[in-house]
Amino acid sequence: MSVKSNRTAKPDTKATHKAQVTAASDDRIRGHAYEIFEARGNNGNAGDSVSDWLLAEQELRASARSQCLDHSIPSPRAPGVCD
Repeated sequence: MSVKSNRTAKPDTKATHKAQVTAASDDRIRGHAYEIFEARGNNGNAGDSVSDWLLAEQELRASARSQCLDHSIPSPRAPGVCD
């Protein structure tokens, strides 16, 4: 005889939060990479989407790090940046 459990699975809030932060970060990187692409395209320089993504990621992380060091700027902590 099988017994059914009345418990419902609780969502993993840490995993959900991490996924939301990652999605938001990816959106910011994507937007900045597009800005880099547009700036490069207007002056005829060759490039590729992977390089644009990596440069955007690098610039955004550097910006987040500098905000962590400047305590006068209230900003949300970027995961893995201010640790």
